[in-house]
Amino acid sequence: LQGLVENGLKQKSLDYFRREILQTYGFKHMMTLLNLEKLGLLKRSETKSQWQTLMKVLKLIFEDVNNEEPNDPSYVYSGYAPISVRLVENVFKRNNWRNIGEALKILPGPTFFNDKASPELEHTKPKQVALVYFLGGITYAEISAIRYLAKAY
Repeated sequence: LQGLVENGLKQKSLDYFRREILQTYGFKHMMTLLNLEKLGLLKRSETKSQWQTLMKVLKLIFEDVNNEEPNDPSYVYSGYAPISVRLVENVFKRNNWRNIGEALKILPGPTFFNDKASPELEHTKPKQVALVYFLGGITYAEISAIRYLAKAY
């Protein structure tokens, strides 16, 4: 997970993880490590981390948190807003994905935009609805933050 977030691991961390896995689970997992490297899940970082840029673009840290009367979805983590929540919030605020394109370029994986509305709905003003789908799971705090957004927008 750290390697995906940081676009690879520093050489020191990579060596540490390799050594710990081999010492803990044995050399029979050498092929597992090689397969992870082939898939790009375990690799040395070639570039500087994009975390600082992503943190600024999406405003992941919010200093003025009010837990009694929340005014930002970051209250769920006492000042940190998950990336998933900030992406949903930006779609609600700006009504499309294109305005946060720079942040999406930093995140790994392909990006696809489908902004076309059905012809029957072009003349009506539909209620703003977002379907958020998570692969792998979601925390209760993230659910709470998305519920906050649903009430706010």
